[in-house]
Amino acid sequence: LGLRPRSLLLHLRVEPGLEKEIRLSDNWSLPAVEEYFRSYATESREVPSLPSAEAIRSSSNPATAARDWLVQLAPDFLIESSPMARYASGNYGKLSSSLFKIIIDELGYGDFERKHSTLFENTMRSAGLNSVPHRYWQYYLNGSLMLANYYNRITRNRKHVFRYIGAIYLAETGFLTSCRIWRDVLKEALPGLDTRYFDEHCHIDIDHSRMALDGLVRPAIETYGNFAANEIVRGFEEARWIGEFAEQDFVRQICWKDSAERNQDHYQQIFLKVRRAWEAGEITKDCLDEPKGELSITHTHDGDELCHVASGEMEFLNGFECSTTLRGNQGIIIEHNRLHGALIHSERCKYEIYNIGDLDRWL
Repeated sequence: LGLRPRSLLLHLRVEPGLEKEIRLSDNWSLPAVEEYFRSYATESREVPSLPSAEAIRSSSNPATAARDWLVQLAPDFLIESSPMARYASGNYGKLSSSLFKIIIDELGYGDFERKHSTLFENTMRSAGLNSVPHRYWQYYLNGSLMLANYYNRITRNRKHVFRYIGAIYLAETGFLTSCRIWRDVLKEALPGLDTRYFDEHCHIDIDHSRMALDGLVRPAIETYGNFAANEIVRGFEEARWIGEFAEQDFVRQICWKDSAERNQDHYQQIFLKVRRAWEAGEITKDCLDEPKGELSITHTHDGDELCHVASGEMEFLNGFECSTTLRGNQGIIIEHNRLHGALIHSERCKYEIYNIGDLDRWL
């Protein structure tokens, strides 16, 4: 499908943003990296739960939240190992062979039914979801796009090979616990779910973690020294930062979806105050008049906004499988960075979007 404008923007911005977020020393050595990575492996196996799992479990609609999480995983899982395979060609010496051992596992050793992306297709279908890659692109959150684009970026530009080694060690090691936690909470929310994808990673990634450390991390540093060590740690930290960002993005989206009624109440509380502020020239607004069937594709905003329907009817999309019907003199607060959209159901719908900045200042 190619990159959409939103995903392309994230793809271009991710590197300079990460340079600001992650500051590392430049004196990493093999013993230091091994100690740090082994400590991470030990700690990760003791994690009792994850924010994404708790968001699903505590949601007002756990089944919808569970399907939403599967959608967020889909950009990576439905094309699993595709970025990795970019390093299968070329002359990387023993590193290529070590990575290829992981690749052939991901591809099911040539058995299509065992291919990891096939397993996840089965998971999607068992949840009542379409398994075609990017079928749900309009519901990908910013964090999910950032995570998928990060792995694409560091494999597309081969100068980042050492960063990829650090990132793949993180993924193969962290997945041991993540997949177990996700499997259990998804099964709770969706009892008929096919969990073989997660079952597979609960055991195969024991080997993949070891293979990544012994076959990629250690020989890379032994051969290429301090530069490789620094880049490997940077890739590890970048992948961890984006992964945590993506998970928190999902948590906030679920919370916002579940708060639709409260966001309508907040609209009622502040609308007159907001309109007076606009009349005084203190804030801006956009006025729209759209016909039946007009679709406002999903998007986000940097600041909080107030949506007021003057006349007509719209289906306001709060996210995946969640919408709110708004009619004349009704409205809702749109939280910053929350994915939303709209579909017009009446012959015409006039509505106003007020740029209120921070909701708290109005309450």
